[in-house]
Amino acid sequence: MRSHVFQSTSVCNLCGKREVTTVSTVDRKGNPLKTVICVFCGIVRTDPVPTDQEIKEFYQQKYWDSYKSDVPKLKRIYRNAHRAVERYYRDQQFFKNAHSILEIGSGCGEFVYLLQYLNLNAQGLEPHRGYSEYSRKEFGVSVTSAMLENASYPLAAFDLIVSHHVVEHLRDPAAELRRMNQWLKEGGYLLIEVPNIEAERHSPNNRFHFAHIYNFNGVALEELAARQGFLLIEEASKNDHEHHLHMIFQKKEIPTGKGKYTEVQLKDNAQHLYQKLLSHTAFRHYLTLTPYSRAIRKIKNSVVEKWTIKKLKRGKDVADGVFSKRTHLF
Repeated sequence: MRSHVFQSTSVCNLCGKREVTTVSTVDRKGNPLKTVICVFCGIVRTDPVPTDQEIKEFYQQKYWDSYKSDVPKLKRIYRNAHRAVERYYRDQQFFKNAHSILEIGSGCGEFVYLLQYLNLNAQGLEPHRGYSEYSRKEFGVSVTSAMLENASYPLAAFDLIVSHHVVEHLRDPAAELRRMNQWLKEGGYLLIEVPNIEAERHSPNNRFHFAHIYNFNGVALEELAARQGFLLIEEASKNDHEHHLHMIFQKKEIPTGKGKYTEVQLKDNAQHLYQKLLSHTAFRHYLTLTPYSRAIRKIKNSVVEKWTIKKLKRGKDVADGVFSKRTHLF
């Protein structure tokens, strides 16, 4: 990998080095977007890292127009309610023992509402004002409208912090993980879920986009969290969650700034991941059953969604219907 190495204008968020190798020059729509891998640790990132102003303009003007609307459609509520149940069921031992819970990136509020539905003390943090307002009005949950870097909570305020598909969007994930550490009580837990850059669920042509500034495999995310004072206690990235990393960390008594892996191990991780990314070609991807089984599953789920919600008018009714049928499992 050394022959392809060059000096980036920005330093690695994990190891602080500048030496990188290019892994892609376009985003999922074919627009110019350079993505690189740090040759010293394996963190994959947009290069250069967008400025604060660029990120602000993107989220204010483009992201929500491209991905979401101010008022979520009922089918989105239906999907998110099912995901909320699955997330709770998977990690229920951590939720049941938590007296105070914060979800970072709470979206439309379905997961916070589920926790409230189960008589747990939970609140959300959501940067999109339309969605946070919807959460408060439709579900009656406590959600703060703010970007993570602008949010303010008391020190040691929470037993548990949940972050589903947020860390990959952050300009400085190391700094924000330190912030989460401060908000947690001693021995508190942090649940993080991000896309797994090693997964082969998506075509390599659909791998990178501006919204995901950082991309992780398990080693890189564990090391990043460890250096901010977290100890990995559980990882679930297999079976039906193989395309995501789902990692549970615990706040250590004294953040040391030291990680788990040696420099040699991190460089080996970078080499492994680089080869993994090269080997997953579009030709190889479409020779597997993955893209076709996903298409069939989407069609099936769409039919079920339309049939289920066709007589409903409110998001709360949709969520209540899902929760009433599925929470007996807990």
